[in-house]
Amino acid sequence: MVFYSFVIFFVTVTINIHMVDLLRLTNFYVPRRASNQVEIDCKYDVEGKKLYDVKWYKDGQQFFRCAGDGTVNEFEVDGVMVLHPRSASVGACPLTLIVLTTKSSGEYKCEVTLDTDGFPMVWQSSRLDFLLPPKRHDPEIVPQGSERRTSEEETETEKHTLEKEAETKAGCKGLSSNIILLLIMYFIFT
Repeated sequence: MVFYSFVIFFVTVTINIHMVDLLRLTNFYVPRRASNQVEIDCKYDVEGKKLYDVKWYKDGQQFFRCAGDGTVNEFEVDGVMVLHPRSASVGACPLTLIVLTTKSSGEYKCEVTLDTDGFPMVWQSSRLDFLLPPKRHDPEIVPQGSERRTSEEETETEKHTLEKEAETKAGCKGLSSNIILLLIMYFIFT
């Protein structure tokens, strides 16, 4: 009886090892550092077998799933905001992580599973660390032949005008980046 159990176990393990050999990651990309948004990718080859799903995890929590039929599901995980297509194709599961923060740092893992006996899987992971983007300083343009007055020489009206200009510039920068993000989302999802 023990002998037959061993034979069944050996055959099962051999079949599963063979199936895992048929399933392999061909390209896995998670950068070590990012500051605003970043593309991550998990490409795989199922060697003609049926895909069950591809899952993405951050620190052990699943945040995205590409099913074998092409449907996609997103799950809420703190620090992870995903921009993705409405459906996935077999062979890759690329994502764009957007609005990165310090909470976005962590271990990102891609797990690919076949739809066959034992659900063999392969996975790979890599650490992503959030970096604060460098501070941007707009250059000051001073007309040739003139000098910038010191703040002591400025009148209250001039100070008020400069403050309003700075507020307008800051508001326009935020507005333009939001418009760009909306356009990107529109083209991806339509």
